[in-house]
Amino acid sequence: MRQRWTRGLRLGASLSVVVLAGTLGVVSGSDQDTPSPLKPVAPERVVTASVAEDVLQPTPLHLMPAAPQPPPSLGLPRSDKSLLQPWKRYAVPVALDPERPQIVIVLDDLGLNRSAARRAIALPGPLTLSFMTYAENLAPLASAARSAGHELLLHVPMEPSDSSVNPGPRALRRGQSAETLKSNLAWGLDRLQGFVGINNHMGSGFTTDEAGMRVVMAELRSKGLLFLDSRTAGSSQGMALAEELGVPAAARDIFLDHEVSRTFIRGQLDAAEELALSKGLAIAIGHPHSETLDLLEEWLPSLEKRGFQLIPISAAVPDAPGTSRRPVAAVGADPS
Repeated sequence: MRQRWTRGLRLGASLSVVVLAGTLGVVSGSDQDTPSPLKPVAPERVVTASVAEDVLQPTPLHLMPAAPQPPPSLGLPRSDKSLLQPWKRYAVPVALDPERPQIVIVLDDLGLNRSAARRAIALPGPLTLSFMTYAENLAPLASAARSAGHELLLHVPMEPSDSSVNPGPRALRRGQSAETLKSNLAWGLDRLQGFVGINNHMGSGFTTDEAGMRVVMAELRSKGLLFLDSRTAGSSQGMALAEELGVPAAARDIFLDHEVSRTFIRGQLDAAEELALSKGLAIAIGHPHSETLDLLEEWLPSLEKRGFQLIPISAAVPDAPGTSRRPVAAVGADPS
């Protein structure tokens, strides 16, 4: 009895569904013989940013934030134009102490003897390390030198007064055309990155040639590089042309080791101190001889305690290119 009642209930419910479906069909299809298919609903448009485009597309220059300015105590230039010049961009920042006489130590000829170069890099700084343009694989040494807090120069070979002496490949020589001089200089400048300028290797002949030096100075000015005149000739045109053409420049005062002996080098270091005490600044150039490096390892650590300040060459160059920071009194012979 209960089963028949349940089956009846299910049958009644089924008939109700059929009748209801028929009724809905008549209502929805009263205007046409067959019901229309449902039209698809267009999905709502969602705008999303392309991640790849957002990441790779460069920010317009006018929307980029201004570069942070270094504090004035670092001695860096305040103008954007100066910040773009390599002699300032790659300078080792120092706060000059007006109460202390200052000494610049430049070591030339680096890169040919790699073990000597590594000894120079390990010295307390900031030193100014000048790498020979024709030395091989300079990048690792230069990177290590900058990481150690030293400043970099390129040591550019130039013709000596003695034509029998070979200054090295791609040397700048008297009588070369302007195009050749520019090409040889450009070759040297491409050998290294992160340097503030150049100084001359030999050059007692070439630096006296006004026409050739004028080409070199014009190139340095256009590239924003400084010039350190090694002063291998008393009649060098370097400083005069630097002043005329607006090239930041300085000149060597003392050669440390044109006689390679401990006694002589020790005397030249003493002379650098005396000149710094009398003039406020001394610029000394040495070479990676073992005797020179031995004495610098002894002399440098106590320099500050003795009242001196060790500075890189860029700090000895006046901010106004072509002007002299102080009178220069050269001490020592002028090797070619």
